Amino acid sequence: MHLIVGSTGRLGGRIATLLLERGAPVRALVRAHSPERARVVHTDPERLRELGADIAEGDLTRPESLVMALEGITHVVSTATSTKRGEAESMEAVDVEGTSTLARLAAAAGVHQFVYVSAYRADASSDQPIMREKGLAERGIAASGVAATIVRPSAFMQDWIGFTLGAQVQATAASGTPRVQLIGDGDLPIGFSDEGDVARLVLAVLEREDTIGEAIPLTAETATYREVVQRMSQRMGTEIEVETLPVGSQITTVPEELAGMLTFMLTISAGWRPNTDTTPQVAERFGLEFTSIDTFLKGESRG
Repeated sequence: MHLIVGSTGRLGGRIATLLLERGAPVRALVRAHSPERARVVHTDPERLRELGADIAEGDLTRPESLVMALEGITHVVSTATSTKRGEAESMEAVDVEGTSTLARLAAAAGVHQFVYVSAYRADASSDQPIMREKGLAERGIAASGVAATIVRPSAFMQDWIGFTLGAQVQATAASGTPRVQLIGDGDLPIGFSDEGDVARLVLAVLEREDTIGEAIPLTAETATYREVVQRMSQRMGTEIEVETLPVGSQITTVPEELAGMLTFMLTISAGWRPNTDTTPQVAERFGLEFTSIDTFLKGESRG
């Protein structure tokens, strides 16, 4: 049986659904419902139950719940991260300590394979928070002794294009001139991947012994934010104005309830290391076709 940790998120829910559609036995780890958590649930646990999943209540911050959830499990897939849980739970508690604990318990339970969705260029010594915490999580998995496969996708198009740019275009289009604000100069090459491609890569590495001990990257395409905005302009048939703001500024193109999150994400991406690498060899190895930025912008993403 497969345990999916992060099953109520978009990516984890997609992976769970694909496995269930293939007839694979799935246990979905679901945190207890509460009003403050409702906004971060992208996949309805009841929908997974209807598809045949076994629902187990648990949480990465509660080790005792993980012990019960791991009973009878042969394969674990973890997509869980605090970045979409809300501000109360830190990446250190969830991504690092929670993931490391899950890996140790999985090793003790005799799990055959632990698949962890990390981040491209994850590095425990990085000065960039997300890359550092993901790197520390990978270190914890390695120390656990569990047989593990790491998947390292680059920035999800759904989040780092569809949300960071798309929300701004949508909010400003009503004024007559679509506009986006960027933190930094917008000329940093960024690697992008489609969430649906990540889900299919996870399924491709699952139950393959030749992937044990590997860290497998996924970058479908690289582009600067300015280049992406230009492609969006071409797709829409109208010019999108670009305004650059210095680090420390807050964007003003979206309602206040979104401005903080968008500013946070754009500030993070402004500090990434340049990425001009794609991974066609990964697509070829696993028989996959990765989604391009233009395909994503056309709304033809399978994510």
